[in-house]
Order: sequence, then C-alpha cells, then structure tokens
Amino acid sequence: MRRQFANDRVRRAAVASALFVVLAGCAAPQPASQPAQPAATSAPAQKRIITAAMLGEPRSLAPGVGVGGIRGLESIGDLISAGLSAWDDHGRLIPRLGVAVPSTDNGGWKLFPDGTMETTWTLRPGATWHDGVLLTSHDLAFTLTLYRDKKLEFASSLYDAIDGASTPDDRTIVVHWKRPNIEADSLFSGGETVHALPLPAHLLEDSYTTRDPLIPSPSTSSGQALSKDGFMAQDYFTGPAYVGTGPFVVRDWVKGSHVIFDAFPGYILGTPKIDQIVVRFIPDTNALLANILAGQLDMTFGKTLSNEQAVEVRNRWPDGHIDVVQANTISLFPQHLTPNPAVVADPRFLRAVYHATDRQQLADTLLNGLSQITDAMVGPGDVAYPDVQARITRYPYDPRQAMELIQGLGYTRGADGFYHDATGEKLSVELRTVDVDVNTKTQLAIADAWQRAGIGVEPYVVPPAEQTGPARGLRATFKAFEMERGGAELQSLPNYTSANIATPENNYAGQYRTRYKSAELDGLIERYSATIPTAERTRILGDVVAFMSEHLVYMPLFHDVEPTMIGNRIANAAARHTFSSNTWNVHLWDLK
Repeated sequence: MRRQFANDRVRRAAVASALFVVLAGCAAPQPASQPAQPAATSAPAQKRIITAAMLGEPRSLAPGVGVGGIRGLESIGDLISAGLSAWDDHGRLIPRLGVAVPSTDNGGWKLFPDGTMETTWTLRPGATWHDGVLLTSHDLAFTLTLYRDKKLEFASSLYDAIDGASTPDDRTIVVHWKRPNIEADSLFSGGETVHALPLPAHLLEDSYTTRDPLIPSPSTSSGQALSKDGFMAQDYFTGPAYVGTGPFVVRDWVKGSHVIFDAFPGYILGTPKIDQIVVRFIPDTNALLANILAGQLDMTFGKTLSNEQAVEVRNRWPDGHIDVVQANTISLFPQHLTPNPAVVADPRFLRAVYHATDRQQLADTLLNGLSQITDAMVGPGDVAYPDVQARITRYPYDPRQAMELIQGLGYTRGADGFYHDATGEKLSVELRTVDVDVNTKTQLAIADAWQRAGIGVEPYVVPPAEQTGPARGLRATFKAFEMERGGAELQSLPNYTSANIATPENNYAGQYRTRYKSAELDGLIERYSATIPTAERTRILGDVVAFMSEHLVYMPLFHDVEPTMIGNRIANAAARHTFSSNTWNVHLWDLK
C-alpha cells in the first residue's frame, strides 16, 4: 500500500506543479482571467478545498524535525500527525488517538512514595497510519526510543526524566518516570511543543536498529544500513513520503512552492469535512497580504502579517476576518542582583516605574488595539486563571502614586524636571532591548513615559554580538532594566530559581534574567514543578504568582499578538491558544 501511495503521489506531482506556477512563492495576485486558487482547477467543483499560506517552508514534515523558527509548522503538524492528546484553544489537553489523557483522577497517572511515576495511555481501537497499518503500542515505544536518542534531532529535557516504557498489550503503553514531571501527560501530543508524536516502527525501525555508524552515506536501495546522520536524511524525514496518523495525508510537496494535503478517510475521529488543504509558501509579507486581499487565500498558518498589515486586512477584506491569539508577553526584567543605580532593586522604586507606565495605552497604540495588558504568567485565556487571579497584585497606571513612591525614597524633583538624590545626582536608569520592531517601539514609548515622570532613561539596543557566545555575560549583567518579548510565560517558570541565575561560575549560561534570589520562591517553584494533582498544583501556582507580583520579580507589560486570517466561508476555525495550533480541530472544519 505504501508503494501504491507513493506512485500515486508521483503521478500527480507534475500536474500539481504546473497548476501552481502562477501562484508560487511571492508572486503578485493573478489577473481575474487566471485561476484564483490553483488547487480548484485540479479537482471537481464539489470538492471542499481550502488554500492557506505560511511565511516559511518546513525542512521536514515529520514532527520534531527542523522546527526552529518556521512559523506555521505546528499547524501543518496537526494536519498530518495526530497525537494521543492535543491542546485545544483554551490550553486544555484533550484526547485524540488515546482513549483518555492520563490523570491522577482516572488512574492513568500514578505517583509512588520514592518519587517515581507511571503514566498509562490506551489507544483507541482501530487507529491506523496513513498507509493502513494499525497503530500499536510498539510504535509508541519505538517513538520514545527515537526521541530519547540524543544523537538524533528530537532531544528534549522532558525525556531525561523517563526511565523506560512497557507495552502490556498492543493498545497500551506504560511510561516509567524517574522523578515527578508535570508535563508527563502531554507526552505523545503535538501543537506548539512537540512531545514525541507517534512515528511508524514498520517504516523506520529496521533502518534505525541495523544502522552502522561507520557507513558515511545512507543507502536504502542497496540494502545497506543507515548511519545516524543518514537515518535523519532518508526520504521519510526530508521529502513527501511522510506517513502519519493525522486527519490529512500528504498528497504532494513542491519545494519552494506549496504542499497539498488530502483528507484521510481512515482518521479515527472521522473523515474530515474538508477534502483538500493547499498550503502555499509565501516568504514575503507584502505578497502574502496582496494574495489575501485578492481573494486567493482562505487563511494563514502561524504568524505571518505584521499587526499593521493585519489591521489593513481587517479593514479591507470583506470575505474574511482576523482572529487574534495573545502570544508571548512583552515584559520588563529589572536587574535584582547587581543593579546600577542600586535603587532599581528596591521594590518601592519598581512599583513607581510600574505605576508610571500606561500599559493599556502602549498596547492600544503599538499593537493597534489587538492586544491586552497582563499582570502575571497566568492570563485570562489560561485554565488556571479563575483560580489564581485574586492572588495577583496589580499596578494600574497612576502617575501620582509613582511620584509619591519616588519622593518617599528621598528624591527631589529639580527644575530640569528630573528627580535627584540628596547629593544632587540625577535619577537615571538604562533601558535595553534587542533590535526587533515591537521591542524598540515599546522601549522608546516607555522611555518617554518615564522621563515625563521625572526619571532619566538611557535607551540601549543590544547588538547581536552581545546576545550570545562569549559576550553573553554583558547581557546578563545589564545595569537596570531589560525589556524583552518572551521568557515570562508559565512554561518558563522553572527558569526562575536561583540555580538558573546567570553567573561567572556557570559561564553566564543561566536563563534567569532578573537574577532575583529567594529561597522562598525557589521552594514554591520546585513544589509546583513536582506536584501532579491539578487542584493542589493550582493552589501552589496561586502562591507563586502572588509572590512574583508582590516582589516584582519581573514586570509584565502586555502581550504581543499573533493575528490569524480566516475566510468567512470556513466554519469552526479559530486562532490557536499559546500551546496549540490553529488546526487543532481541523477534522471538524467545514465550508459554509
């Protein structure tokens, strides 16, 4: 069946390639006399076809391979690679190929007195690969073997906590854990973070188990085994031969142009209502915008257009709309360990600059009203928010309160409009960021607000040479404030412990930007990361956000946004949650 599938793909490739010439890459919109959607001419009119676009092009269609920096790749992943569970648009794990998500309530997640754990998954009966072969627990065990092999591309810290797996029958796998891990239930799931999505043992196991590391180049046709590098270079990972478990199957992939997916009639949750999805690779945002406005696209995958372009689409695209996900947080990271001036580490001063910052105006102005401010790692779109929101200390815009706090620290406002200490020294702080459009705009806006409040500001844009490598110590020891996008989301919480502070002793490799030392916070985070029952973990999370917001360990401003363009004719599609993709429920999409 696999050979027949491959031959069918080859026969169609030439036709599909010709049809896409007029719309490949960055091409401008075609005249009305030419086909608006290339796939439409290759299928009967009654077929339900959607054309989407993404900025980049994947190096591989296999989950976990070449994922870095490719916007929209998670959306393609959920088309062709269903996991045992998936993240929905509210950040909740829901069953997919598995009967249930393991939990302490349903008995699928067991904790033992010695600190070890077990998680058990049961496959839905009848779940198959795209080539018709039955999906089994052996596939899952083999997948874990690949993902735990540090010489391959799948390595993640999650797998370091796994001690092994057992398969009591063809539909059941039990994963044994060396220590508690709150992400254990997301194993075998996809979305934004790929956690061992199933890979087919019947297609890959022979080449993996018999490979010879000394053989320099791969060769499957001659019967030679594959080297480790060769294993990842075989067509399954690099070409259109991918066989997955998702609701769509790869029909054709024309490099540099597009990839076509057909509905998989054997999908365990039901045949998708959409017959075909065409994903075009358009690396230029202006060309992508033109294609949307010309009616040649139904939707976008991943972050594509700038916020300004998204607003233009909202105003000029009557056949569609934009849906927005609140993406990574833009935050201020104060220097708590080696501040200069020293007052930066004083919570009263941090409260003052927070009150002097009109975050809502920043969000409305810089992100065109698409964003919202945030006060903690847990936001209104997160499952835990209703249970922890009352624990968050908030700092609304209040210039008068800011002035009173600064004066309470012994500063006096001079004739020049700035505050000075008892020696006459002007109160001034460095505010640094990296050269990214939303970052630099936010930096300048905050600098203006603080200067109007009487605080001198020295803006500094960190050059690329100081961001990584030997010079990263310069970035870790910034003087006062670093304003950055990301690193302040709930998944980053384990980084906020003293052990992760960037110091000379660890060659400044720590990820804890504010370098705030607290045994109490360390203990809370460690307990949160080791507590499995949901209710108890949520209670500890409330303690964490209460501590961090009261002591201003970091200072969240507002969310960056990720606009998704969605045609009005598509039903049941929406922007993704932080953890999911916008195709998490693609098997339920339909055309109106």
